[in-house]
Amino acid sequence: MRFSFRLRSVKCLSVMSTKDSDWGKADGIRVYLLAFTASGYRDLLISGREHPEPSANDNYPFFPGKDLDLSKFPPMGRPDWTTRWADLGETDRVAIAVIGINEGLPYVGGGGGFGSTITASAFEELAKKIAEKATESSAAAGGAAAVGISAGFELLKVALDSSNKPDCRGVAFVYQAELSLKKLLQDHLVVKGRTHTLGTENGNQALGIVSGVGVPSGCGGPRYEVSLQVTREDALSFATEDREVAVHLGRPQPFPAEYEPCRPANPMTITPRFFDREFVFTPSFNYPTLKPTWYVDSHELTSLSGSLSLRTHVAHPGDEEGFDAQVDVAFRRETSAGIERLILSTQGEQGRYLLTVRLFLNFEGNTPPPQANSDLLPSPWVMFGEATASVNGYVIIGNESYNQYQSCVEQHRRVFGKLWYPKFRLERPDLDAAASIRRFEKVMRDMGRLSKGEISLAAVKKKYRL
Repeated sequence: MRFSFRLRSVKCLSVMSTKDSDWGKADGIRVYLLAFTASGYRDLLISGREHPEPSANDNYPFFPGKDLDLSKFPPMGRPDWTTRWADLGETDRVAIAVIGINEGLPYVGGGGGFGSTITASAFEELAKKIAEKATESSAAAGGAAAVGISAGFELLKVALDSSNKPDCRGVAFVYQAELSLKKLLQDHLVVKGRTHTLGTENGNQALGIVSGVGVPSGCGGPRYEVSLQVTREDALSFATEDREVAVHLGRPQPFPAEYEPCRPANPMTITPRFFDREFVFTPSFNYPTLKPTWYVDSHELTSLSGSLSLRTHVAHPGDEEGFDAQVDVAFRRETSAGIERLILSTQGEQGRYLLTVRLFLNFEGNTPPPQANSDLLPSPWVMFGEATASVNGYVIIGNESYNQYQSCVEQHRRVFGKLWYPKFRLERPDLDAAASIRRFEKVMRDMGRLSKGEISLAAVKKKYRL
């Protein structure tokens, strides 16, 4: 899964320079954003100048209270402060380092420019060595990404510790984060991007940032805040597919006409056509370490295949209200192209009903733990996807007389709706054609009783939930 990292701003609360510095009491900061993994990914962004030439300084001058919007000042050779995508595998980790080095500022009498071995070009070479060290150490430890990241960070620390100068040039701030795919996915399941403020006062929150600066004696106490955005670049999905696998006819049954104005001359019959169906639920990724767990309604699937007996509300051909009944649903879990999907098989004769499928992931070990988003499972379980399958097990097929009757009833229903709307709502999208006709017949009978004073309008409205 791909993630990118972007610097949004740098804010100065206090500076490293002092009034006795040769260039004055403002800092001249060069900003570096480094991202690397133990599997070979590396990206480095380096700031350029804030003010165009002929301005003498080619870095960012900072004084207390200044908040620099980096969208206006892209890094050298790049359109903005966004890293290239880090494509992380299930056990991968990505390291982020945001570093600000006080290079000082030009001043009368000469000077300015960073007086150590870590120039912008030297830092590019250092970043390469850090990534190579991480990969080498990870391989030596049997592919342990955490070991490689730690080795890379240690190499960075050694280089930065030797960079500070007694004239108050050197590291003004450094914020480091080691992020696992498990942590990134937890934080970005719902929202693609999140922005974090990194600073000396909140450096150990949110991303697990570690900050530490060894400032030479006699220099100021630099305090900088950095805004870092983390973005999930891949879309997440929980796809549902409904497909017919078999079709067969039921037995014909008589359908008596109960609405006299539309009664046909010949007897009516209806025949249900049943559909056996498969419902396929496919998440956009599959990471076994997150213990993906499937639920159908409130039943956990603890095996790769089997059958469920579920109690639910079912409608049968011509049935208006439906009733609670048991349905049998077969399931199997299949893995294709690295993605596990759930397949449910239903039988058309068992009627029309709804099934709810949920997929949960376990983020145990993350700090802070996630908030549960379902009553079925507590934290650290999080529901990744939920989908409702509308099991339409049949359609109604009528003979010619039934088709004539249905057409007539539909015309009368439209006229009735125009005359009485909005007092009476006759449409019920959940009903099959025969059940819809039966509902209209009942309404017409009750309207006749209403006109004779045998039933009140309030009773009619209550009966049909109007």
